[in-house]
Amino acid sequence: CSRLPATDRPPSAARLAGRVPFAVMEPTFLPEGFELIGANFRQLTLPCRGPDGQEEPPQCVEIAYLQYSDGLVNIGIGIAPPAQMDAFEAWMATRPVEDDPDACPPLPDEARPLTADGELIRRRRDRCRTVLRLDGRGDVSVLLLGRNELPEDEYLHVIASVAPVQPAGTNR
Repeated sequence: CSRLPATDRPPSAARLAGRVPFAVMEPTFLPEGFELIGANFRQLTLPCRGPDGQEEPPQCVEIAYLQYSDGLVNIGIGIAPPAQMDAFEAWMATRPVEDDPDACPPLPDEARPLTADGELIRRRRDRCRTVLRLDGRGDVSVLLLGRNELPEDEYLHVIASVAPVQPAGTNR
């Protein structure tokens, strides 16, 4: 659908939180050397198919996205209301796989969920990436995307540490 202009420099999760229609969560733990390099909000129009495979009207999905890097490795954090995150994941899973046998699938298959501090973290992992999803913190779902450049425990520590961001200019 649209994207907020990325005019904020340096990027700020607090400024982003003041511009999106839902709570923004950010990690309170990052591996050494990582810092925020991007804070964006996108509205995506996704094609939809019903359980019977019939095409349904497109759905607009809103996602806030934080990107962290240490200069070599990136960690992406997506935040959206749960139903919209479900639609985004379903759309990613239906994207075509490249013809190259060495290419990675658009979204890894679901793996055994994990529990961290009593919270369920859904995990998808393949040779290309780790995707972790945490629901139940506030009214949003948090999705972490890592390219397997760090041990899985580091990614788990990052997603387990997410906390609400206070929007810039508010005293909530």
